[in-house]
Amino acid sequence: MATIKLKRGQSANLGSLTLEAGEPAFTLDTGKLYVGDGTDKVLINPGVGAAEITDVEIGKRTIDQGIAIAVSNTGTLTQLFSFLAKVIKDITGKSNWYDAPIKTLAGLNTALENHTGNIVLHVTTQDKENWADKYTKTEIDNKFSTLETNIDWKESVDTFSDIATVYPDPDDGWTVNVKDTDYTYRFDGTAWIAISANAIPKVTGNLDGLMAKEDKSKLDGIAAGANNYTHPASHPATIITQSATHRFVSDTEKASWNGKADINSPNFTGTPKAPTPGAEDNSTRIATTAYVRSLGYIPASGAIDGGTF
Repeated sequence: MATIKLKRGQSANLGSLTLEAGEPAFTLDTGKLYVGDGTDKVLINPGVGAAEITDVEIGKRTIDQGIAIAVSNTGTLTQLFSFLAKVIKDITGKSNWYDAPIKTLAGLNTALENHTGNIVLHVTTQDKENWADKYTKTEIDNKFSTLETNIDWKESVDTFSDIATVYPDPDDGWTVNVKDTDYTYRFDGTAWIAISANAIPKVTGNLDGLMAKEDKSKLDGIAAGANNYTHPASHPATIITQSATHRFVSDTEKASWNGKADINSPNFTGTPKAPTPGAEDNSTRIATTAYVRSLGYIPASGAIDGGTF
């Protein structure tokens, strides 16, 4: 008959032993039977003695500090240790459950005790009473809203046309500032009237208004009494500068020019003279008496003498 022998050895060698799923192993020194489950070795006949189960029998376990299963009181040994590690990690806020915390529980307790007595850092009972005796933000907003409703000066609007939309039923005296022009308007019971200084237009020849700074500077530069000037009825000729094209004529010069004959059809008086043309001249020049005599004409008072033989 064939004999079946189990895998066997000493318990000290269990750590290096790997069992397939369903494969048994027996420790000769402790009499324990193990069966592989595909991942680890499962003890089939644990003892009940005080020192029966040792680290060798338990084997190594790896804690999963990020275990996805919800923390509870039930689970495998590995799961329970993983639950504890996860809770410790959440408490310390460290990356690993085994990293030292910033403060120990004892240190935190000491800090809290010191803080409780520190009236500079800690809120005292008196502070709480003082703060409790204050309006809430909502209460303050409501009171401001009531105040704004009761006063004449209203919240500003973006444009003049927005006044009718925001304040459709104004009371006489309501005042509103318009942001785009920075003009301030007051309702007079019928219409919104501009009342701010910057809403008054600049003065023109036809409209009263504000004076421009340039005009003010010009006025400041005018001497006192300058507008009392009286223009004289006449000016001496010596104050006028003459030029080649603009000169004065004296009475003597005017009399001399008035005694001259006209160029066109002159009417000479006295004994006028003219240049005598040459004997061969055949032009429209004036023929003087000398010119006529040179041509052989005999005056009426002259005589023709035939001479002697």
